[in-house]
Amino acid sequence: MKLVKKSMAVVLAVVMICSLASAAGALGLAEGTCGLDATWQLSFSGTLTVGGHGDIKSYTPRANSDFRNYSSKIKAVIIGSEITGIGAYAFQALPVLTSVKLSESVLKIDKYAFADCPLLAEITLTESVFYIGSYAFSNCTSLQNII
Repeated sequence: MKLVKKSMAVVLAVVMICSLASAAGALGLAEGTCGLDATWQLSFSGTLTVGGHGDIKSYTPRANSDFRNYSSKIKAVIIGSEITGIGAYAFQALPVLTSVKLSESVLKIDKYAFADCPLLAEITLTESVFYIGSYAFSNCTSLQNII
């Protein structure tokens, strides 16, 4: 009887650990806020998804973005359908960033927003973008197409 109870306890512990691991995988690597009503989530595959609504806040070179600790893991950026602006320096210096998908809701891209992203090769801007700040794509040495 004691052996059965111990076995059940071990099985339940394994089930709980597997459930926690599965939940962590669903949540992603990290998440946080990047604006008044804007949030971000970084998946284990390196996709940074920004959701919520409104603008992604502006930063400075000294006050880097809220996801800066993960800059070497961010391969792709997806901007959600209710984000209206990308603040200054928001995605600056992401060394492995290769793609950016903007939603139709994005109206402005502020200065240095994607500067110093050497592997960013192409970005498609929607017709709704009416402002692109100075040096928004500076030092993106692989950038061949802005559509």
